[in-house]
Amino acid sequence: MRLPHPSASPEGPSGSWELGWLTFCGAVNIVIGFTVLAGWHWHKTILIQIAPTLAPMQRNTALGFILCGLGMLLCVRGKNWGQFCGLVAAGLGLLTLLEYIFRFDLGIDLMLGPAALLARTSHPGRMSPLTASCFVLVGSSMMVAWREISPRHKARMSAFGGTLVAAIAVASLFSYFLGASRVFGWTQVTWMAAHTAICFVLLGSCLIAHAWAVDATTRAQGERVAAASWLPLCAGVGLTTVLLAVVQGVLAGGTASAGVLRIIGFAAAIVLAGWLIAAIPVDSRAIAGSLVTCAIVAAGLLSAGRRDYPDLHTMLDTGAFLLSGVLALFFWDMGVRIDRPFHRWIAASLCVTSLLECLHVVITVEWTGVLASIAQAENVLRPGTWPPPAHLLPIGIACSLLLGRRARWANTFWLVLALTVLGSGFLALFCWLPRYTSPTWLGITRPSLPGVPLLWAATGLACWRLRRADRLVPSLALMALTLFLAHVAMLYSRAPHDTEAMVAHLGKFTGYLVLLLSVMQMASADMLGRVRPEAKFRGLLESAPDAVVVVDQKGKIVLINAQGEKFLGYGRD
Repeated sequence: MRLPHPSASPEGPSGSWELGWLTFCGAVNIVIGFTVLAGWHWHKTILIQIAPTLAPMQRNTALGFILCGLGMLLCVRGKNWGQFCGLVAAGLGLLTLLEYIFRFDLGIDLMLGPAALLARTSHPGRMSPLTASCFVLVGSSMMVAWREISPRHKARMSAFGGTLVAAIAVASLFSYFLGASRVFGWTQVTWMAAHTAICFVLLGSCLIAHAWAVDATTRAQGERVAAASWLPLCAGVGLTTVLLAVVQGVLAGGTASAGVLRIIGFAAAIVLAGWLIAAIPVDSRAIAGSLVTCAIVAAGLLSAGRRDYPDLHTMLDTGAFLLSGVLALFFWDMGVRIDRPFHRWIAASLCVTSLLECLHVVITVEWTGVLASIAQAENVLRPGTWPPPAHLLPIGIACSLLLGRRARWANTFWLVLALTVLGSGFLALFCWLPRYTSPTWLGITRPSLPGVPLLWAATGLACWRLRRADRLVPSLALMALTLFLAHVAMLYSRAPHDTEAMVAHLGKFTGYLVLLLSVMQMASADMLGRVRPEAKFRGLLESAPDAVVVVDQKGKIVLINAQGEKFLGYGRD
């Protein structure tokens, strides 16, 4: 983890902010560690425990932060003693984990003094198992960072460890803010203190900054290394960890053993998801990470049994409405810029769908006065306003594909008008049809929705068959597959906020997100395709042995190489 001094870089201060952040976070951890030890020595509860109902930071935890902070400072100075500090911190965390796993006492919990504060503490003086796990990750990452290994592997391991530590700490903070009593499914063990989580967020960010600095230093030395190639994997793992922890905190129920089994299953799912994401090409990892995250969270929701999640329902509805609106703007802008009617037709379909989804979200507002009847009819209107956009979008995409083969019929205005009229008819129809029934054929409880999965299946098949017609069509096929699975789950919903409905909403949100990521990747690839030839041309221009001067129609010089400057005797300015 030894980084070159900023002045050592031939191109200026590469890595200066990373070194400054390492120094700052290391110093903050040392100060907090000594402050907590002083609070234990002089019995100052405010220094140990932020609030009476929160878990205190144990002495061993404070010692671990002092070791990690000192290791970071030694790293900045290029001293190998930082590796020893990381080793001791990782060993302290590992021994604590062994105490939890094998249920014995090694005598290390009270080695720095007795514990008088026992709020949310299972064993006096013993740090949380999450805290111990984070110390193992931080210490191990610090030790690996000093080894003479490939900079690419060094950056990846440091970034992965830092991301996981920061994600666990953020999830623990969420457990306090959300009032969730069982984050990660553990209730019979010590909680992670709030200021402990803050310190781990700083340490995790240090490891990520170090990975970034390693990549920057390697590129400055002339080696061909992709900028932050580890970022998609780490972002997926971090987001998955936080989401699963928050979902677990909200859904937790049953016995402690059930919670332990659930966290083991989720941990295995995260490892499998990370392996799958790492095994696919870098350009597709963001999309794969979104799909894997959706699958894991959906599995967690279904494994918790049938429950109601009104707040999650509102958040997912709002997110889907915003994403569809953003996608409509993206596609319209693309269609105008490259003059492709197909993109404008897709934008029109998404625009009308977004308006209907906005109506679905607006119903959740607690209306008063003359609009109070809307709030009173929420249980009727909310499930009734879900089917119209669900039916309309696959129809709009199918019409866009059909218009692409019948260009003479193409007219965006008439398509918008037709979709608007159709959406209004759907709105009236589905508010009149029964929303829920007792289980019927195949156990379906939403009799008005079986057509939606069929529409998405047909649309997805059409997109796949026409995938060579436009590079956006394969992305539409992937979104169609995601939304097909989401709406299959909706067929078994029995209430607006139940588990099956939330799985369907999550799938819908993910389908839109996958399409948005695909569009952004295409835009990035187009930009890169234009920048690389231009850079190559400029390189050839500068290396030309003769003077090259390019002028426009008015005689103004628009391009000149170094030989041209020497020949004319003027600078480029």
